[in-house]
Amino acid sequence: DKVTKMFKYNPFVPIGCLVTVGVLINGVRAMKQKDRVKSQQMMRFRVAAQGTTLIALVIGTLIANHFASTSSSE
Repeated sequence: DKVTKMFKYNPFVPIGCLVTVGVLINGVRAMKQKDRVKSQQMMRFRVAAQGTTLIALVIGTLIANHFASTSSSE
């Protein structure tokens, strides 16, 4: 129930978390195969995915607070 509510509240955060985990798993797999180029690329993608998820979290929180404050002032 809590996960469903969070997904409805800001759907980009759970999606970003899943993308981050997927890229991380792919990067670890590349490390085990000793593919340095792919491993480095996946770790860079992981950082980008984490940053995007963080931005989505902040923007979603700001939007929710804005709508909460406008609905309470009416």
